[in-house]
Amino acid sequence: MSSDIELLREDNDNMTAVSNPAPQVVYLDFDGAEASYFNEALGLSIEDITVSSSGFDTTVISLIVADLNRMFGDDIVFTAELPVSATYSTIYIGTTDAFDSYGSFLGIAETIDSGNKIHDDNAFVLLDAASSAEFVTSVIAHETEHIVHGMDHGGEGLTRYASDYVVSSGRSSATMAIGPGTDTLLVQSGGVVSKATVNTSAVMTVDNGGVVSSAIVNFNGITSVNSGGVVSNAALSNGSMFVGGNVGSVFNNFGTLVVNNGGEVQNVTISAGGLTISGGGTVVSTDLISGVVHVNGGTASSITMHNGTVMIYSGGVASSLVVSGGTLTVYSGASATDIAWTPFLQGKVNIQSGGYATFANSGYYLGSGNTPQGSGMSISEIVVGNGSLYVFENGLVENATVEVVGLPPSATLFPDTTPSRSAGGTLTV
Repeated sequence: MSSDIELLREDNDNMTAVSNPAPQVVYLDFDGAEASYFNEALGLSIEDITVSSSGFDTTVISLIVADLNRMFGDDIVFTAELPVSATYSTIYIGTTDAFDSYGSFLGIAETIDSGNKIHDDNAFVLLDAASSAEFVTSVIAHETEHIVHGMDHGGEGLTRYASDYVVSSGRSSATMAIGPGTDTLLVQSGGVVSKATVNTSAVMTVDNGGVVSSAIVNFNGITSVNSGGVVSNAALSNGSMFVGGNVGSVFNNFGTLVVNNGGEVQNVTISAGGLTISGGGTVVSTDLISGVVHVNGGTASSITMHNGTVMIYSGGVASSLVVSGGTLTVYSGASATDIAWTPFLQGKVNIQSGGYATFANSGYYLGSGNTPQGSGMSISEIVVGNGSLYVFENGLVENATVEVVGLPPSATLFPDTTPSRSAGGTLTV
């Protein structure tokens, strides 16, 4: 057949005749059909596939076709009218159970056609009018990338040729839920999801240019926010979130939150669960009701502790800490500055070997709270602002300064109370 085509191309709601020696024509079959699937690379052939009608009306179909033609430009011509004088690929849009025994797919292509050597390979988009037109458009675009541009996202068997949930290229979706099961949702390149729910074993990735306004990550669900991705608000309920992009606020209830690789979270509330800030990650404000916070190589600008544990180590940096309960430990090249703490009454503060700390108010005791600090304790470069320094039994403090805030360096140190130590404690200033 000739590669020259003449067909109606929907563009900006106008129907225009196009005579175009385009390298590829893609016919979109929305009406239901009897079809077959042949994947030469896998040696897989499925005959007698019945695809139901998509249920979309002509107005919506025209919009989908027009959007695809705008997305791909002159490289590909999409049409919902059966071409009569061109070699073309077909993408069938509608539901079928023909692939159920191979997995759960939103779309499936016959080929990964690098260089577009095959002009009549086909694909299936296993959706109908129960899905939004925008979502169907994004899955059609994904399958087109397989059969025309040779997109290969890895995997084994049919998963290399399949599409899960993809929201991109200016598409938007109000509400999406994935799982339970190994569903995936990719939000990228201008894609917007207003509310996403990630259930058991499902994975959502918010990549560069993708935006999710609200995310709920349930038991064993996983969400990754990569560089350039944005999530405005998230709630973790036994789920996990890994942040290398930007997140506004997170409420963590028995979940796992990891902020690294330059990721930033503005506000975190932990009712239970864990937070790890590492590898250049930043959390601006953390409210710890219960749970564990690790700051190792990352930065925490403000932490309020009601209970739980905060451990700052391996170059971690924290500032403006309020210890109302729980235990704060600083060690191994880490620093915690501007600590507000009332010893014996509110929680425990341990500054161990290699840790650096400064305190916001007067009367601070260094050690393990209500019990004497054990042997081997070593604290260096401690600054206690406007107050007293106490060293517990077997404790060691070197190069400590107890100062009156606001007075020049030459002013007399040791204001109200001379630095104290219990039997066996050692203090040098």
